[in-house]
Amino acid sequence: MENIRKEIFDVEYKIVTPVHIGNGIQLPKTEFGAIKTKNVLRKIDFDNFIESIPSDKIGQISKDLRTAENEFLNQILHMSENDLEQIAKEYDLLCYFNYHYEDIKKIREITAHIKNPFSKPYIPGSSIKGWIRTAILSYYLRKIKDTNIFFDDFNKKLPSLPKGGRKLYYEKRDMGDIFEKRIFGGDPREDIFRFISVPDTTPIDPDQLRLGFIQIFHPTEQRGNYKFDSLQFSQYLEVLKKNTTLKSKIIFSQELDDFKKEYLQSDNFSTKLRKYIIENLIELPRKELIKEITTINNNLSKNIMEYNYKYLTTLNREIGSQELDSLVDYYENELFPFYDEIIEKNNQFLLRLGASTEWHSKTVGLEIMRYLLREKHVDFNNFYDGMNQLKLFKGQKMHKHFELTPISRSYLVDENLRPSQPLGWVKAEIKS
Repeated sequence: MENIRKEIFDVEYKIVTPVHIGNGIQLPKTEFGAIKTKNVLRKIDFDNFIESIPSDKIGQISKDLRTAENEFLNQILHMSENDLEQIAKEYDLLCYFNYHYEDIKKIREITAHIKNPFSKPYIPGSSIKGWIRTAILSYYLRKIKDTNIFFDDFNKKLPSLPKGGRKLYYEKRDMGDIFEKRIFGGDPREDIFRFISVPDTTPIDPDQLRLGFIQIFHPTEQRGNYKFDSLQFSQYLEVLKKNTTLKSKIIFSQELDDFKKEYLQSDNFSTKLRKYIIENLIELPRKELIKEITTINNNLSKNIMEYNYKYLTTLNREIGSQELDSLVDYYENELFPFYDEIIEKNNQFLLRLGASTEWHSKTVGLEIMRYLLREKHVDFNNFYDGMNQLKLFKGQKMHKHFELTPISRSYLVDENLRPSQPLGWVKAEIKS
């Protein structure tokens, strides 16, 4: 694969709703000092900080680091906010909303957004490419009706899944391969999607991060009365704030003969399917390919938005609440109009990335539900029982009562801990 010519397109990403992509790191509250008057948590540069501490304080500090006492810097060192502001910082983390100080004090740890070694956040190219891959997969599963045999195979295998443990973990992965390997290729070396590369975005300053309180909401029932309620448990996430701009590229290989040869090594139906995708997408002139990819991405975004909107309006019709009203209003007056503006352009698309974005935003779940529930007319109770073999959902009673799945959603909450907006929406604009 040496000397393959490439065509490179610059892409600008703009955060529409807060985005969190984790790096597996939990930041303990002992690494932060709260500057209450500014609604800021200061991430301390501990190398410089420890060097500045008097030797008689070291023992007490070590103890409190182990026990994670509240307000570590302020209580243990008796620092004023003015003193705290003089301490060497790694970065300052503003709160997304003006959260109450009593709520901030409850924080035990903050889930970090992925950053480079210099504490600068970015979006991994693998997350963006994964979304594009899912969008293309979903598009052709809906467009080409013969792929219904994949859904039938999926449905037949559900009852035989193990009840749990590592065997279930591997079986769940294999269930996804029913769709993915048959369309993209059974081996990474044969995967036609290698012809697209998406580098990580350029790292940006950490001042674009915010502390967001995330809560899970779902319908509950007590004595026959239903309400839309929170689990009353907050996740504390570093999120990229709205309107943050990041830059990257999409890179296409121009020589496809090698890819094509490997891609078409499969059974007869998959060969025909892959040939169709190659001819109608992959081998398009690059500017036409960009236009087609924007359309495909926007199709998935629209389907996800409409499904989540249906979830909210269904619950609001049966339950009714101020929280549901405000979320419905957000979709009607913010997200849908924003989407309508984007689809007027040939070089822009919406994508959904990161944590707290639900199962159906990361998989072909919407297509599974479309086929089994709408086209094959599987009873919802039977559908839920089958899908629950994958251990994806909790709350059987609420799922079956409202015939919605998944029954829970995560939202960024405001200072009154009410749901304000979903997470993960990003606009992409291809510049060249």
